Amino acid sequence: MVQLIFIGMLGTAALSAVGIAQVFTRVLFTAMMSISRGALTMVAQAIGADSMREASAAAKQAFSLLFLFSIAFGLGSLALSPFLIPMMTSDPEVAVLGTPYLQVFFLGVPFMTLNRAIASCFQGAGDTRTPFYLSVISSSIQIVVCYLLIFGYWGLPELGVVGAAVAGLLGRGTATLIGLGCLYSGRFALTLLPDTSYRFDWGVARRILKIGVPSGLQGILRNGSGVVYLKLIAMSTLSTTAVAAYAIGNQVEHILRRTGLSYGTVATAMVGQHLGAKEPEGAERHGWTMPCRCPPWCLPVFSCRYLRMHKR
Repeated sequence: MVQLIFIGMLGTAALSAVGIAQVFTRVLFTAMMSISRGALTMVAQAIGADSMREASAAAKQAFSLLFLFSIAFGLGSLALSPFLIPMMTSDPEVAVLGTPYLQVFFLGVPFMTLNRAIASCFQGAGDTRTPFYLSVISSSIQIVVCYLLIFGYWGLPELGVVGAAVAGLLGRGTATLIGLGCLYSGRFALTLLPDTSYRFDWGVARRILKIGVPSGLQGILRNGSGVVYLKLIAMSTLSTTAVAAYAIGNQVEHILRRTGLSYGTVATAMVGQHLGAKEPEGAERHGWTMPCRCPPWCLPVFSCRYLRMHKR
């Protein structure tokens, strides 16, 4: 959101360019995150079974898979980037501004995906604080560097829209390196052990993909439909202005949706840990139980407390 505020100062065309670019980046991001979802589940099951070695092996396999897929998808998307923005808009200024933004983003796909995978592995181990702190570091770097590079302060080059993409690359890259250091330190809920390998183990890799791919396809369909929706908006009379407005609204919706998704992340970790501990009843109970947000005066018969107790 802060990035869009800065970009909005450059004009409607710049905001429209980034709005179009972000629709494509979310499709790619969702495809990559399917592996992270599989890693979260497998790490949670290994932690529930009290096997740090299996958790370490699952995390390393996920990192290897993500690095391979991110290189392939990143290079493929980089080759297509000159055609993606012009396909969505007839405004040449938007295409000129948006294409370099996409290219820098695609170059940083390995850092983006590894950063998310590290967070998923911590969450699978029941540690949601460490990914939060890593996100604070990444976001802080992105905001500061974004401001400096977009407008060219402190003697840095004035990169405009491209500066926002470079800031994202630096922020995620820094968080990725710090996250890997945390995983190797042995001081957190998950530790990468030296007797586990990054070399492909197709048995583990298959399990990760079997869990993650259906979720990834669901996300690709959801975000892919956004490309069609945005194309329809871009065909309106005030194309550039309409797309810029959509970019702002879409970002607000994206922030609100994250609140609900956070409960899904916790549920996935807790259910996985119970399954790993051979406690299917506990897994079912945590899968059904939702946090109650009813006010204190709410009568139990009308609240989710009643439904929760009834289910138990």
